[in-house]
Amino acid sequence: MFCSNCGKELPDGTKFCSSCGAPMAKAEDVKEETKAEEAKAEETKAEKPKVEEAKAEETKAEEVKAEETKAEEPKVEEAKAEVAEPAEPKAKKSFKVPAIILGCVAAVAVIIGCVCIFARDKVGNAVHKTFDKPKDYYSYVEKKNLTTLTGKNNNEYMTKMLDNMTGHRVLTETVKVRLGSRGKDFTALASMANVDLSWLDNAGITYKVSTQDDKAKVSIAPLLNDVKLATLASMINIKDGVVYLQVPELNEQWLGVHIGDDDSYEAVFNRIGSTTEKYEEILKAYPDQETIEALTLKYYEIIMEQVESMEKTKSKLEAGDVAQECTLLTMELKTKDIQKILKAVVKELKKDKEIEKIINNISDAMMSSMKESIDQIREYNPDYELPDPYEEFIEALEKFEEEVLDDEEKIEIDKLILEMYVDGDGKIIGRTITVRNGDTTAKFSFAMTKKDDKIGLELSGKADSEGFSFVGNGTVKKEMFNGDFRLKVGDQKIMTVSVEDYDLKAAEKGDFAGSLTFKLGSDINVGDFLTSELRIREDNPAYALLKNIDPALRISGEMQMDKHELTLSLLDAGSEIIAISFNGSLGEEEDISAPAGALEIHLDDDSDEEKLYEYLKSMKFDTLLSNLRESKLPSEWIDELEEEIEYMMKELEENY
Repeated sequence: MFCSNCGKELPDGTKFCSSCGAPMAKAEDVKEETKAEEAKAEETKAEKPKVEEAKAEETKAEEVKAEETKAEEPKVEEAKAEVAEPAEPKAKKSFKVPAIILGCVAAVAVIIGCVCIFARDKVGNAVHKTFDKPKDYYSYVEKKNLTTLTGKNNNEYMTKMLDNMTGHRVLTETVKVRLGSRGKDFTALASMANVDLSWLDNAGITYKVSTQDDKAKVSIAPLLNDVKLATLASMINIKDGVVYLQVPELNEQWLGVHIGDDDSYEAVFNRIGSTTEKYEEILKAYPDQETIEALTLKYYEIIMEQVESMEKTKSKLEAGDVAQECTLLTMELKTKDIQKILKAVVKELKKDKEIEKIINNISDAMMSSMKESIDQIREYNPDYELPDPYEEFIEALEKFEEEVLDDEEKIEIDKLILEMYVDGDGKIIGRTITVRNGDTTAKFSFAMTKKDDKIGLELSGKADSEGFSFVGNGTVKKEMFNGDFRLKVGDQKIMTVSVEDYDLKAAEKGDFAGSLTFKLGSDINVGDFLTSELRIREDNPAYALLKNIDPALRISGEMQMDKHELTLSLLDAGSEIIAISFNGSLGEEEDISAPAGALEIHLDDDSDEEKLYEYLKSMKFDTLLSNLRESKLPSEWIDELEEEIEYMMKELEENY
């Protein structure tokens, strides 16, 4: 017998398989099972013909059913889609295509995002230039550039200026006049008058001014060859009616002079303070950047609604030696068009509440600043009434409307041609305005072209045969601009301008950093200029000295709202004749208090006269004389001064 589980041959009668342990069936059971299988086989053999016949019938029925199914196939397929069990998903094929699509979409989104961030000007401009009508594209460009002009930098500059005017600030300033290498040559003029100035390099003054409520503090000191000679310090307390004075190089003790309670002193001081406050109020009354932008856009749209046609063409704009491909937008307006635009603008101005608000705010601030003057006028003329600025504005509009706009001949413009040149970023790089009236034609042009780091600039105007031009080229590297330009009036070369390291980032914020050099053009004769403009006679020694110079004026340094360091230099063929430097700053408010240990005197008290003389007698001039010697002042001058001081002090001792 064999194990029914693992197939191992086993002796007959074995109850359990010695190999796998499975229980073995009884012999009787095995025999019965074998007989059943044999009977089943015989039955199957007998039924075989019947099965084959049944299969044939089934096949025929399936063919008939197939024909019927073919006719109903759309409905069947739809039904299958609704009720059929879903097929076993194949993981690799099912998710591969969506993943690729999502990856592509993500990549495209990133690219579009980068384009929008780094080239949105080009993309936006290209879309508008391609699909907009000329008039609509013109509006798009103008609005875009207007937003740039009235941007946040202008608003921040105004805010900063107002902030500097608010409250009290400390002003520190040093002004120096310096003789350059060529300036030393001109000291020969002084030697003709027997004055030796060979020792002089520079002279100047430094001062500091601060205010707080009804108090002010001022210190001022002369400079000679960079040496501070002496300092005059003062502190004014208007409320207490006292002025404190000190010259530390002569006497370290403060002198307090009581000027009394005269209201006139306080009135002067208060007037200075109130004037500053009035200017603040006037500046604050002007509209902010958002209001200006909104109003400008509003009236721009009103103007464009009246324009019927405009041309858009490809063009090339040239300025200096730089040419740039661009789009040219041309608008031609005739007298009727101008009349139509002006009428629309005037109509809106007359009912614009925002304009009314601005005019009233500014006029109220200005009237407030003139209150004292107005009160004085009313003392002599009680019936005096202030004019209403807004009413006058409306009356002026109505008069203009009646006298000019209702009569086409009063426009006095036959044709107005406006041309605007736009680069690939949508920035306006040039404008031309041409006005024709009868036989007269006037044209004004501005262009600033760019190619790589090179920039061309041209500003010109011409009325018939007379005109001017300002043309040149420059380069921009790391936000620094350098270039050379020339000014011509007619055919005459009047002036050249050189720009060195002009900081464009500083300029955007309203600051200045760099150098500008203005030089007389080759067609200007210095000798003729001296005699005709400065009225210097040819027999004057100064004329002989100046007629052959090659003059230029240079402005260099930095200037911000709260600090500056500027130098104005007069040059001769590039060599410095004389220079004036300004170095100053605005600081925060400082506390001002009366100096301790001051000698107090009263002008209206005769008994204090002796205190004053005692104070003068205590002065020491050694430090002052030492500073004068350090400044290289000629020793003979110092000796004379020292003798005068000794004489004065001796007189004080003997007489007081």
